[in-house]
Amino acid sequence: MNLSEIRGSTSQLTKLRPSLLLTLVRHGQSEGNKQGVIQGQSDYPLSELGVQQAQTLRAHLDSRGVSFDAVYSSDLSRARQTADIVAAGLEITNDRRLRERNYGNCENKPAADLARCAAAADLPVAQYVPDGGESQEQVRDRAGEFFKEICARHLSDTCTRILVTGHGGCLRELITFLFSTYSGNLKKADAHKIAPNTGVTVVHVARKGQDMDSLTLKFLKIHSDEHLVNVASTAPPEV
Repeated sequence: MNLSEIRGSTSQLTKLRPSLLLTLVRHGQSEGNKQGVIQGQSDYPLSELGVQQAQTLRAHLDSRGVSFDAVYSSDLSRARQTADIVAAGLEITNDRRLRERNYGNCENKPAADLARCAAAADLPVAQYVPDGGESQEQVRDRAGEFFKEICARHLSDTCTRILVTGHGGCLRELITFLFSTYSGNLKKADAHKIAPNTGVTVVHVARKGQDMDSLTLKFLKIHSDEHLVNVASTAPPEV
């Protein structure tokens, strides 16, 4: 489903109140992505291609009349630069809970090093926690707390449109949290994927009753890079 279709399909959804239309965007290609290293919370800027990817997404959204009421971003440069481009002119709130997973002593090393370290510890990569780093569960917990706070702040008598720019691993854990916590239409296999650079996920969040935990989710788009028709799409990382 493309964004022009979403614009029409949400006309009925946005009448459900209170609700949110949440757009999750992974940052554009960074210099770390380009070098093939594990970035984690090390601060790499966007590459030239990453800037082009973000600019193309901005033009794609503008051409379809997509707008936002609030914008949140990881404070790391590659995510914040993406937010600055995609949400130009809007106030952006930095939130450290949207940072990428901390990979400790594996950061700034080739991605293959993580697999080697995990194998040496006799653990799957997903379960291996580098020295000084975070587990996937810890990332999921902070991403979930961010989501709950956003709901408490923005679920009101109108449908609020929110843009979130972050990182492949952190956004994956946020989506996994949503999948495991609330009822919705997302498939398990999709919940654990990582988006390509500037990949877009759109989810409508509605509250069924007075209970803030009584939410239903409708995923309208998952990890789409349809806007990159004339700009190179860069694949998600292996870790």
